[in-house]
Order: sequence, then structure tokens, then C-alpha cells
Amino acid sequence: LRLARLAQQLGFEVDATTARTARADARRVWDTPGERLRDELVRTLCLPDAPRAVARMDELGILGALVPALEEARGVDQSEYHDRDVLGHTLEVVRIAGELAGDPSPVFRAQAAGVGALLARPLADGLTHGQALLFAALLHDMAKPATRDVTPDGRVTFMGHDRLGAEMADELCRRLRVSTRLRGFTTHLVRFHLPLGFAVHQAPLSLRRIHRYLRATAPYAGEVVVLSAADRIATAGPRTTPAQIERHLALAREVMRVHLELEARGPVARPATGDQIASALGTPPGPWLGPVMHDLEEEIVVGAVRDRDGAIEFARRHVAGEVPPRAIPGMRSRPPR
Repeated sequence: LRLARLAQQLGFEVDATTARTARADARRVWDTPGERLRDELVRTLCLPDAPRAVARMDELGILGALVPALEEARGVDQSEYHDRDVLGHTLEVVRIAGELAGDPSPVFRAQAAGVGALLARPLADGLTHGQALLFAALLHDMAKPATRDVTPDGRVTFMGHDRLGAEMADELCRRLRVSTRLRGFTTHLVRFHLPLGFAVHQAPLSLRRIHRYLRATAPYAGEVVVLSAADRIATAGPRTTPAQIERHLALAREVMRVHLELEARGPVARPATGDQIASALGTPPGPWLGPVMHDLEEEIVVGAVRDRDGAIEFARRHVAGEVPPRAIPGMRSRPPR
């Protein structure tokens, strides 16, 4: 790990004898305490060209030893929408995520300054949100080898790799003894890196649908959008067209625009408190209020509820079961914990 970092940090090439020794000894990496591996990995992710350092890790055999699921991804072919195996795709996503963290303007254009500020914020373990994004990008498809299947008509699928991947990322983070905050960030991005791609098929999305996506992917909605964009750019196989990629990026820009605008507004001001709503409905406050207040926020954001009477009427319909379930493809909406 240190060899890959120092070679990149100092601009050195690794001589052949040292590289052979590193590859031979890489399998012993987990003889080292997890926290020491974490510290070295964090130093690597903080380098100006961290994606190249990650690629060096793979060249020296340490990446697959550190994350065995990534070694299993080597040579795992995908659908015709991909031009790389799972590991090659993963390294490309890390590279593109690094480029977007350094300069979001090629993809996010008018929102570039806001995206840059979002990714520059400190997160945990000495990493910014942008540097931690690279770690999540490295793990985002780690469950693909375990979930690969082929349908009767020959289509390659990886059903559930987002959910299983989040569990595997969580386990790895615990072994590395990263902070709870970094672990939560990483597993969250792995879990939710797919739904924006599903939503492209319903684009253009209404403000209501975008708000549901943002609530479902909170508290790291913006970072999820960036990872989704990097993932899409890196998916360029024989059946992928520039128009398909651009539709995804156009939606990513629109969702990011709404996200940054809502963040700038601050917390949504509700025209009625939970106690006031419960009193108006003649029902004692209880767990039923959580989903009501959660969904009420959407009504306020889209302008469907503007005053206290409107909030109470919405709550009345919600309790009566007259409000349809709120979800978007690939995820379910849920109240924040």
C-alpha cells in the first residue's frame, strides 16, 4: 500500500524486482491491523491524482488483496452496454469521479461551483466528501461477481448488487475500522448508485419526483448524483450511444440544480406543527405523525400546501389513505431516521 502511494506521490516508477516482491507479499496485507491499512488508504485517497494511485495498487496486486471482491471482479464480463470487465469499469469510474471532484464543470456546467463546494467539505477520517467519493466509487460494484446471472435469452444481469454491495462495503469498512460517518457515507453511495439511471426512463421528472429522489438519497443526495454520473460515463459499450449518456447527464444536472437550490433555502418551514395537526384531527400524537410530516414536506416544496388549513387537510387525506404511496424506481421513500 505504501509503495503504491509513495510511487505516485513522489513521481517514481517501481522497479521490476520491487514490483514482483510486492505482488508476492500482497496476500499478507490483512496480517496488518485494519486501522493501519485505513490510514495508508486515506493517505492514498488524499493524493492529487488518487485514481492513478489506486490503479498502481492494482498493478502491484495489493488492491485485490485488500478488497478480495475486486480481484473476483477481474475478468467478469458484463452486458453489451459495457466495454470493460467489472474491475476495469470500476477503475474507470474511480478515474472519472476523481476528474469530477477536481472539476465538475464538464458535466454539471452551471452547477459546477455548487458541486465543487459540496465535494470540498470535510467529511471524516481526514477526507473531504470528494475524496471519500473515490472510496465509494471503488466499492460501488463490488457485489457484481456474487450476483452475476444470465437470463434464458442471454442477457447478463447483476440483480441486487447495490443492496449486497452496501452490506459488503459495510463489512470492509468495519474491518478497516473507519469512522461511523465514513462507513455510513460509503455504504449509502453504494446502495443508491443505481436509481437515477432507472429514473432516466421517466425523464423529464417533475419537481415532485425529483424531491422524492432527493429525500430518498439524503443525506448524501448530491454525492450520489455525482457517482451516478461517473458510473454512466464509464459505461460505454457497443450498445451505448452518446445520446443515452447525455440523457443521464442532463437528468443529473437537473436533479443537482434542484438539490442545490433546496439546500440554499434551508429547512422547509411547515405551516403547522405535528401537535397542531394532531389536535385538528382529534387524534393524539403518535408514530402515525412521522409519515404525515415527512410527506407534508413534499407538498410544501412543490407548492401544493401553502398554509395551516392546507397542511391539516393534507394530513386528513393522508390518514384516510387517500395519498398514494411515494416511491421512484429502484428505491422506496422513507422518513429520515
